[in-house]
Amino acid sequence: MAALSVVVTQVAWWPLRPGWLDASPAGRGLWVVLPLACLAGVVVGLRRDNPERAVAGALVCAVLGLAVPAAAGSTVGLRPADLLCGPVAVVLTVYSLAVYRTAAVSVIGAGAIPVVGAGYDLGRGAGIRPATGTAVLLAAGIAAVWSSGRLRRRVLAHRRAVRDYQAGAHALPAHAAATERRRLAAELHDVAAHRMTAVVVGAAAALRLSDPERDAEALSHALREGRQAVEELDRLVTMGAATYPLDEVDIDRLLADHGVGTYHRSGPPLSAHQARLVYRVVREALTNAARYAEGAGVEVRVRHGDGRLVVTVVDGGGRVVGEGLGSGTGLAGLDAAVRAAGGVLGADRHGDGWRVCAEIPSPRPGRSAPATATMRGDRALVVLAAGLSLGVVLLPSAGDRDLLSGATATATLLVPLLSHSATLAWRRTRPLPAFGVASGILCVWVLAGYAGWTGLNAAEAFLASWWIELMLVYSIGAYGPTGRPGWWAPGTVSVLGGAALAEGTGIHGNRLGVAVVLAVLLLPLTLGAWWAGRVVAGTRRRRAVRDDRARTAEQEVVAGAASSSRAQLGQELRRDARRHAMAVVAAATDGRLTEVLAEGRATLTALRVLVHTPAEQVPEPPPSLLGLEHLATRRYAALVVTPPVAPLPAALEVLVYRAVAAVLDDGALVEVRTEPSGVDISVVGGRVRDAHAVRRLRDIVDAADGRTDVAEDEERIRIWLPRTPA
Repeated sequence: MAALSVVVTQVAWWPLRPGWLDASPAGRGLWVVLPLACLAGVVVGLRRDNPERAVAGALVCAVLGLAVPAAAGSTVGLRPADLLCGPVAVVLTVYSLAVYRTAAVSVIGAGAIPVVGAGYDLGRGAGIRPATGTAVLLAAGIAAVWSSGRLRRRVLAHRRAVRDYQAGAHALPAHAAATERRRLAAELHDVAAHRMTAVVVGAAAALRLSDPERDAEALSHALREGRQAVEELDRLVTMGAATYPLDEVDIDRLLADHGVGTYHRSGPPLSAHQARLVYRVVREALTNAARYAEGAGVEVRVRHGDGRLVVTVVDGGGRVVGEGLGSGTGLAGLDAAVRAAGGVLGADRHGDGWRVCAEIPSPRPGRSAPATATMRGDRALVVLAAGLSLGVVLLPSAGDRDLLSGATATATLLVPLLSHSATLAWRRTRPLPAFGVASGILCVWVLAGYAGWTGLNAAEAFLASWWIELMLVYSIGAYGPTGRPGWWAPGTVSVLGGAALAEGTGIHGNRLGVAVVLAVLLLPLTLGAWWAGRVVAGTRRRRAVRDDRARTAEQEVVAGAASSSRAQLGQELRRDARRHAMAVVAAATDGRLTEVLAEGRATLTALRVLVHTPAEQVPEPPPSLLGLEHLATRRYAALVVTPPVAPLPAALEVLVYRAVAAVLDDGALVEVRTEPSGVDISVVGGRVRDAHAVRRLRDIVDAADGRTDVAEDEERIRIWLPRTPA
């Protein structure tokens, strides 16, 4: 359709003069234009599949549209203004290039337009200044087109993300329920099963030795561990967690309870995450040693080296207490936990005994929060504003005075013009300072004009850049602080604008009175811009509140599904495992060691059944943080989301998922940190050296107007995804 519209536009623009279809110059000119229009239409037809070639072809059409009239205009009755197909093709293809390609690629294609324009002027004998002016004006126009394409690219990415999230949102409750059951099953093995194993091992050893003192010690141990197991089972069901935060003191206590004779620890203190993982590795290794190597000496080493934390547990070998005490999932679950932290777990024979070794990456130094990045669309607005201002100065009309007659005049003119244009770069992120700088520059123009210090009076400067002031007034209403409405901004611009316009060469009489009248006339326009920004801000806030409520309701459903799964598991625990654990406590209280052993084994059997109960098959979760957690588990990657905050917008969660999934690799470390202005992601050990994966990542992030930083030497990828305002 767009390709056809180029041809139709060109024909419709053709001047309908008498004899335009006969052999007159006008008629001959049309038959020259039609092939060029068809060529432009073909080029535009390529804009989606191959926008780079489409831009190149459009440039050729535009140059031909200038060269043909210059070479044979009088013969065929052509003027450059008659050939619209080339410029229209350039606009459409540059727009498509910005929509379908990354900013880096599209900027190169768009930047070729002013270069070619300046080259054409130089080729036909124009001077450096006119060629520069042409390039600047073309850059301004192309910047506006490119910015529109970038906006369309972000909108399409947002729509696709929301659509993909909604397509899989129905699976969230079922997935949350299954995830909760798997997590609780792992907790059962790590906590209650560990205590019951210790009870069974102690009771069996005491019964075998027939020592009254050993019997009393075993009963006391069973009573203490049994009560702890019951409390932890109750806490697991009611609160969803069975363990408290752990530190190095807990590790020391664990080693003392198991009578470990050799323990070496070196390096800095352990973090909470490291302590919990070390505790789990040591506990699993000691539990297995108690089951399968009774009475063996055990050596535990925890050391830092080469950016890794190494935990080694070695036993000397011994007798097996009894079969069927374990669930068969201990080392597998531990391996998954270690790999999820980006580490490696090894378990093998070591002499007559067994060795368990875990290598865990040490935490890297803290990362500073990323600076709020200026949106690329706002940078394009700066190019537009600067290009329009400089183009007027570089290409004065006939009879206009030259404003760049000397170095001093050039500096005093260009510095404020460019500075005034640059304020648009911060119109979203820092609207109040940007407005203050722009108003200060306009005030200086007014004062300098009255003092006669500059060749460009304030009226000319204001007329050339008034839309910048309106854009900044709009930005204060749309992006300014919520509690500070900024009603003063329209009045400030109106007053300064009235004072500037009163300096015009056609103004006579009382300039102060003229300035007041002009300020009053400007006030409705500036108030309208500010009010439009306020309306947009209100709409955005209402949409955010609506989305937050929808996400909160969704999270409540998900939490309800997880709670139901926990309640169901609790019923199963109370029916079997907890009942046997209570029986262990009762038998230990009454001094019945044989019953303690039997009920302890029954508790372990019940827990083993719960751990091995197959989870229901559930659909894949949508691309979201929950889906990313699921993906990281499958890839044995570590995922840390900090800080715990309210749900992110659905589209942003999808973009986070896609960005990480593009470069995620087995054993990678992923940190997702939410900020008020966006999400900061760090991936260590991902597919940094996979060129295809990195290109895919950059395409995803670029569509969201984000940033990527790839450091191959550190095997680290850093991603920044902004909460882009509408």
